[in-house]
Formats: sequence, C-alpha cells, structure tokens
Amino acid sequence: RNYIADMPQSSGEMMQDMFDRERVIFTDYGESYQGAFTTWIDGEPFCFFGQGYSNSETVIHELGHYYGSMYVEAWSQPMDLSETQSQSNEWLFVDYLQSVMSEELYRALVEYKLSSDIGYIMCFVMIDEFEEKVYSQDNAGNLSLEEYDAIMAEIAEAYGGVDFIQENILDIQSYWKQVVLESPVYYVSYAVSGIAAINLYTMAQQDETAA
Repeated sequence: RNYIADMPQSSGEMMQDMFDRERVIFTDYGESYQGAFTTWIDGEPFCFFGQGYSNSETVIHELGHYYGSMYVEAWSQPMDLSETQSQSNEWLFVDYLQSVMSEELYRALVEYKLSSDIGYIMCFVMIDEFEEKVYSQDNAGNLSLEEYDAIMAEIAEAYGGVDFIQENILDIQSYWKQVVLESPVYYVSYAVSGIAAINLYTMAQQDETAA
C-alpha cells in the first residue's frame, strides 16, 4: 500500500481500486489453481492469486496487468504491451524499495533481480528462435524428441549462455518443452517487455515520476 501511495495519483488510484472494490481473490485452498492471473469479469479486470502465488513480486506483477486492464480488456491489447505493464511495475517497485532498505541490501536485491531477469530474457529469446526454426521446417511434425532436443542444444550453445541459464533458471531442455506446449509463440513477448522494463528502471533512477 505504501508503494501504491508513492505512485503518481492516477496510477496509484487505479491499482488501489483492486483492493478497495475487492476485485481480487487470494487463496491457499489445497485444490485451488496454482498460479496468478488477471482476467476480465463482468466488464472489469479481476485478479486471482492461487496457492503459493501471493508473494509481493507476483502481486505487483498482476497489479501492472490490472492497471493496464483498466484501460482495455486484458486480452485486447498486444502481449508485448501487457507484459511491459506488469514487468515494469516490478522494476518500479524495486526502485521504490530503495527508500526503505539499507544501501547494501538494496544493491543485493537489484543485482539478484537483474541477473534473474537477464537469464529469463536469454531463455525466452532462445525458445522463440527454437520455435521459429522448428515451425519453418516442412517435417516439423515428424521430428523425434531427440531431434527437438538437438535443435535447442544447438541454439543454446550459439548464445553462449548454457551454463548461465542452467545455473540461474533451470534445465533448459525441460523448460522449453513446458512453455512451447502450453504457450507457443508467446514467450518472446516476455523478452521484449523485460528489456523495456529494465530500461524504465534505469529511467527511474533519474526521474521516477517520468518513468
């Protein structure tokens, strides 16, 4: 709430709206959906936080979506813009924490998030390149799992970040299977918006209100 109050008035009021009108559900119910999302119910945005997804970063992320959805339905705007709103809100929150943390702790937080976000940006760009390479082949549907793995291994090696990805994220050969099956041609938007969000954080160091 302190972060929201620190925002420019129009932005803060839109984010506070989620709490004031209870357009949100937090649940740790054992059989509830394990994830967080912003959707559109009765002509207005609505946020859901399932078990294990009520941490501050996730709440801030979805608040960015809620803010954007106050202007236009969540699924009616470009994915790159939607994710820029949410990821930028994470970085603006990091900027705000500078005022409530010690310098040493804040520096550690920024370094951790920057390292993590850059890792994910690399990962998402590699997944996009994998999808483009596979979908452009006439025999894409007839490739074996081993051949898919080989394509991803070749791409990851070309980026020179295999060790970094696996140390900071997870097994790339497991991760791409999950996201490509669940959300094809989607994760490149996280890469594009992630770069924009980091740029906004850099801007905020000079002019927080402008950012």
